[in-house]
Amino acid sequence: MLLKNEFKFLFSKRNILALILVLIGVLSVYFFKYNTEYEQYASNQIMYYYETLNEENQRINILPKEKLNAFFREDSIYCQKLLSDWKNDEDAKTIAKDMYDRDQNILKYIDSGMDLSNFKSILQNNKQDLKKRIQMEKTYIENEYYDFVYQNKPTGCYLMVQFLKGNNLFFYLFMILILVWNVDIWSKDLENNTFRYLFTIGKSRKYVYILRALLHILITVFFSILFFVVLYLIGYINCGSGIELLIGTTPVIIYLSHHILSVLGWVLFSASCIQCLSLLTKNKGMSLMLTGLLFVFMYTYLHIETLWAYTSLFFIGAICIQFISCLYLERLDLG
Repeated sequence: MLLKNEFKFLFSKRNILALILVLIGVLSVYFFKYNTEYEQYASNQIMYYYETLNEENQRINILPKEKLNAFFREDSIYCQKLLSDWKNDEDAKTIAKDMYDRDQNILKYIDSGMDLSNFKSILQNNKQDLKKRIQMEKTYIENEYYDFVYQNKPTGCYLMVQFLKGNNLFFYLFMILILVWNVDIWSKDLENNTFRYLFTIGKSRKYVYILRALLHILITVFFSILFFVVLYLIGYINCGSGIELLIGTTPVIIYLSHHILSVLGWVLFSASCIQCLSLLTKNKGMSLMLTGLLFVFMYTYLHIETLWAYTSLFFIGAICIQFISCLYLERLDLG
């Protein structure tokens, strides 16, 4: 009877509606943001090379240093070629090799002692980033993967990588789903005095706590997996898997396993925190507000992507929170 009521509570109309709305939100974000940006990428590249050529032509005329002038003359030739590639809709292989040649030429001048640190638009940040980009381009070309030139092509793996960065709409929708499914796990009963029924059915508080918390955790994990699958499938159906993006993160299986495990730990930790606040506040509104403030703090002051290095702490934290919450419920005066 208790188990039946818990499933009824979990699969309430509100929770199902939240799931549907979140999935609709994922589709909307994909098509109105990521897919739109991808469709505009070629035109943005054309604009970039137009602007770069104009700037370099101006520098050639005003810069006094002969060596610097020589660099900009050479770089303008590469830019002209890349501009032509994008305008003529050349295949990705041609664009990839021209990009690689240009970056190699830039590095050649830097290694010869030329200071290009003031031209960040050419380096696309700094020398270290340039070297990383060249190595990435070389690896992709050697593996005959040329679609990297479309840096924002929303494939299945691209969407997963974006999600793992943390501060994006996909991640926010994901956290909303976790929040909705756990925010009133205890506060609803404590607020409406229906908790009396829970503890008059011949089961101990510990049993009730473990059953309810475990069911919520399992369902949250299940729908988290569903979220990832939907996210991947949207990208896969529209643009392919994009598994080649992970070339260089060898071995790929270990890379994927680590991040999947990290997200799982994050799900357990987040759900445990929300459940704990629901129990402590005994009020759904207060629980929702405090959880919201906690998330705002985390996304404002923490870089989510760096947290994936602390996978074990997520699991340990989740277990500790659940253990403390169980002890608290056992000693809670419900009179």
